[in-house]
Amino acid sequence: LKVRLHSTHLDAWLGGVKVFECERLHASTADRHPKRIDWRHMLPSLKRKPGAFARWVLRDAMFPRSEYAQAWEQISQALPERAACRLMVDLLDLADRANVVAELAIELGHLLDSAELPDIDVLKDRFAPRPAQMPQVVVVLPSAAVYDELLEAA
Repeated sequence: LKVRLHSTHLDAWLGGVKVFECERLHASTADRHPKRIDWRHMLPSLKRKPGAFARWVLRDAMFPRSEYAQAWEQISQALPERAACRLMVDLLDLADRANVVAELAIELGHLLDSAELPDIDVLKDRFAPRPAQMPQVVVVLPSAAVYDELLEAA
């Protein structure tokens, strides 16, 4: 793996294939140690211990869009900490598994406008990927006598 540092971004190359690219962060007086995390990589750990979400140092970097941060503010004020953490981690997991980050953000925005809390079961019914249904295949096998007739004809 070769990582090339440019003034504005980073490129990671594996052989001749670019496998990763991200914006390069620079320190400022307001933020001496800027951080960028891929929230999808952190989800498995948060699913095991969702209660850690409330006091996590990198929590604000975990939100893929501003609607998720606003939803967290509303959820954390309305629910007990344990339930709020579980709901937020479930929302992030749904967004990742169903690949509906933008669509779920729009829905969260509508819920925020109407001052409603998200119901994870309703959102899962709406956004979760449906299991693929396999078609019923009926195979009719010919009798062995057909093969005998083919051998006799040859």
